[in-house]
Amino acid sequence: MAWHEEYLQAHVTSATANRSQAKPSKMWTAPAVDYLKLNVDGAFLSSMPYGGTGGVVRNSQGQFIAGFSFRVDFVTSPLQVELLALKYGLELLQAMQITYAIVESGCLVAVQAIASVAPDLSQLSALVADIRGLLADSEHLQLLYVPRQANTVDHRLANFSFESNVHLQWFVNAPDFILDALMYDFNRIQ
Repeated sequence: MAWHEEYLQAHVTSATANRSQAKPSKMWTAPAVDYLKLNVDGAFLSSMPYGGTGGVVRNSQGQFIAGFSFRVDFVTSPLQVELLALKYGLELLQAMQITYAIVESGCLVAVQAIASVAPDLSQLSALVADIRGLLADSEHLQLLYVPRQANTVDHRLANFSFESNVHLQWFVNAPDFILDALMYDFNRIQ
């Protein structure tokens, strides 16, 4: 009977350990006090030759710092649009001279491609290399995956550019069409 108890202990312990591992939050979480957070998203329809990118920068109190909404032409995949959103967001951080930031994307494949140490042999390898270079410019930038539900603001910004053919940036004052989503997140900061 000892083998059965040992078996149960081993499997119950490992199952408990697996459950206790941190899972990405399904709601927006504020960064540490000295950091800002950039969330990015891409919008893509295979029937269209263009897509939209959007991103939002917020501080530890959830306050809007900056945002962008860029339409991109000649895209061929959702991954390409997600990678472009990351690149544009990182370029915005660089232009604003922000070096302490958490960068979050709802595209796990993009985050994994950028974090991979294996050579990227895909058609998007140059774009992945550009993003890696932007991340390497500051040792205090951290790229993370979060579920799409964790940030609706960036999704709205990406859809806005996709539908309206605009290339916009906002600083300090957020556009009206994301105010309710910003307030929703702000009211849930823990």
